[in-house]
Amino acid sequence: MKYEFIDKVKKLSNEGLTQMVQQVHQLLPRSISDMEHDKIQIKIDDFDKEAFSKLTQFVEELIINEAPSKR
Repeated sequence: MKYEFIDKVKKLSNEGLTQMVQQVHQLLPRSISDMEHDKIQIKIDDFDKEAFSKLTQFVEELIINEAPSKR
């Protein structure tokens, strides 16, 4: 389940990643650690089941919204 989530996150654009980080900051700010070179680390093992579910749904919606429409 965790690896499926990571694969979905890898599909996000930079804007999508920014939105996801903002969402994580609202749900579980303690799971975010600052790293070197303006990078962050998100410890998804710190998420409870509800937060993980909300974040997974949020990421899935971002992926759908970022997908080019096929007209």
